[in-house]
Amino acid sequence: MGAAAKEQQELEEQKERNYGALLSALEANTIPKGTPATQIKTVYGAPDDLIRSGGSSSGTLEIWHYGKHLKRDSVLQWRPIRLYFNEGNLVDWNY
Repeated sequence: MGAAAKEQQELEEQKERNYGALLSALEANTIPKGTPATQIKTVYGAPDDLIRSGGSSSGTLEIWHYGKHLKRDSVLQWRPIRLYFNEGNLVDWNY
């Protein structure tokens, strides 16, 4: 396996570990609403996709998606995780 392929595999494995840790934390309800987005990113990595809308009276809204690019068979209970932020703080999630 070449260096680039090995690095890619390591990144995918880290992403899978982060996904599993995030899913476990959400299921255990250990991430409180109000958690800063920066803290989530530091602990669980950057999201696979991000949707941002701003300029409304309700502030800047973001939806972070995790698990979007994982292979379905690589995680037994694969499901996308969506985190919802308002003004940089977690307000809700679903998976």
